[in-house]
Amino acid sequence: MKPVTLDFAQAAALPLTSNTAWEGLFLRLGLSSGQGANPGKTLLIIGAAGGVGSIATQLAKYAGLTVIGTASRPESAAWTKGLGADIVITTTKTSFRNCIRWAPRMWITSSA
Repeated sequence: MKPVTLDFAQAAALPLTSNTAWEGLFLRLGLSSGQGANPGKTLLIIGAAGGVGSIATQLAKYAGLTVIGTASRPESAAWTKGLGADIVITTTKTSFRNCIRWAPRMWITSSA
């Protein structure tokens, strides 16, 4: 069975993108995977509207992280915000370099 809103190719891609996002967040970065398990931590997801990025955004929010996502278009930024990102940077409107200058402490933080 597959979700009715997806074709077979899209449904077949879900495990790959989901496992990639899971491995990146919880195995590679060592974040805790439980609901709300990472309060006070912030994560920057570049390409948050893409396949892996959109799953990573949702997993990170579930795990209690503050999520900052980047998107290249206003429609992608709206999609990313709808997925739960706390802050979305539209990279065609805002220089990524300038964003790094004004908020480096916000992107890599931990209260622990």
